Amino acid sequence: MRGITRGELATITGCTGVAALAVILLPPQEATFAVGAAAVVALAALGGVWKRNPADEGVLPPVAPTQPATAPDGGMVYRRAIAMACRIVPYHYDYRTTQYDYRGDGWSELTGLPPEQNRVTDLWGRVKQHSVADPDAPSDPAVYRDAFQNGEFPTYRIDLLVALPCGRERWICDFCIPERDPETGEITGSIGVMQDVTDRKRLEEHLATTSHYDELTGLYNRRGFLAFSGQHVQLARRMHAKLVLIFVDLDHMKWINDTFGHSEGDNTLRETSSILRDTFRGSDIVARIGGDEFVVLTLESAPTPDETYIGRLQGSIDENNTKSNRRFALSVSYGIARAEPAGDDVLMRLLRDADRSMYDMKRTRPTVGPGDPFEVLEKGTAKD
Repeated sequence: MRGITRGELATITGCTGVAALAVILLPPQEATFAVGAAAVVALAALGGVWKRNPADEGVLPPVAPTQPATAPDGGMVYRRAIAMACRIVPYHYDYRTTQYDYRGDGWSELTGLPPEQNRVTDLWGRVKQHSVADPDAPSDPAVYRDAFQNGEFPTYRIDLLVALPCGRERWICDFCIPERDPETGEITGSIGVMQDVTDRKRLEEHLATTSHYDELTGLYNRRGFLAFSGQHVQLARRMHAKLVLIFVDLDHMKWINDTFGHSEGDNTLRETSSILRDTFRGSDIVARIGGDEFVVLTLESAPTPDETYIGRLQGSIDENNTKSNRRFALSVSYGIARAEPAGDDVLMRLLRDADRSMYDMKRTRPTVGPGDPFEVLEKGTAKD
């Protein structure tokens, strides 16, 4: 085992400094990638510790021989220091043996596998889910890795959900660069790092949930509606069906908040969302896109009168009013729009047309008067 060159030591020290600054100055996700990149560069330098000739010029003295025989060698000390600072497991992967070459106990601590189970099949046999982190790469990890091994991608980065032998699950990020034969230029392996990114993935899932769902009602919000309705549009095209959008506006919302308080207003919004969920099919998309505005997107494979949709919805509302202990009657205004699933703006057109239809309905209703709004509401004839 040879020592380490001054150039390698400078590279490792610099990368460690970059990693430390990234952790301090950057947001968590950006810091993760910066740390990974710095670690890979450092590992590339450490590749020489494994392979270079001891007679290389400028080699620093190896670890002092006075240390116990069981002490780690010089290269391992530096690799372990980097792993501890970056919370990663560095590795070298050989395509010919399909084995990971790693140092220390990091492999077992990260994957839960014993040291001898270090083949790629040992790890991938426990992968339950994957997420390719490169947006330009194929979504299939096997296709992505083949392209990487053929030199089509300069890096390989993928997140793996691994089932640990203890029964728990852990997200592991695999990030590596190719290793080439110095004479032929052929890619013979990779040098990379593996890192536990479970906390990051949980945060991403939480952010995805909060960005697509309405916290109060549990329905999709406007962003979630537009994101997931695209699948409905594609399905309608395959089925040669029409898209039907029902725009629902909860009446008297301001009066409810002013008279009974915002807590009662929130309960009314939740109750309305439950009515919509129970009234329409589970495959339909139900969303709260505004303060008191809801939409339902459904497919219509055969012509269906508006009265069928409205009758079903009004029947559910009437039944709810009969059973509820509220001090006012729940009332909604609604509009319906239809469209062929053609054009990129079909959803926006449906929203616009259904919104206009709903306001046409509102204009035909009397407004709550200053005399006795509660009685007017109980008769089901009032509106904001």
